[in-house]
Amino acid sequence: MAPLTGTRVIPAAWSPHHRPVVEGSFNLACEVWRPGNGPPPFGQDEAPPVLVWPAAGKTGYCRLQQHATGDGTKVTADQAVQVRDYLAVLPYGVLALVRTGESGDVLKADGRTYQILDALQGSEIWECDLLLQAMDGN
Repeated sequence: MAPLTGTRVIPAAWSPHHRPVVEGSFNLACEVWRPGNGPPPFGQDEAPPVLVWPAAGKTGYCRLQQHATGDGTKVTADQAVQVRDYLAVLPYGVLALVRTGESGDVLKADGRTYQILDALQGSEIWECDLLLQAMDGN
């Protein structure tokens, strides 16, 4: 079934209209930090970590869940290592602030630290989806 001629299945401004609905489901206080040391452009040696989000004095909320990817075993230096991948959903505006990858930012939530590996993209975006990996081994 096709849409009516001259109409769209997803109307213009659909994503911005639905962003508050997604944010209403956030139930975990979280923060995005930029580590202070690492290769440029991701920091300078012996510089303190910088809070990226939320603004100082505010509390940011997100949704976090384990991301099912096989049995969680990866091989590093010929050693099988158990890793856990997670999906974090944050407000849409955070997407422009986050740096991803090995030298990227970290998310801190529920007393744990997660490396931000990637930010998921799409044609209709009403949230910031981040692929994470637990840094504390769990």
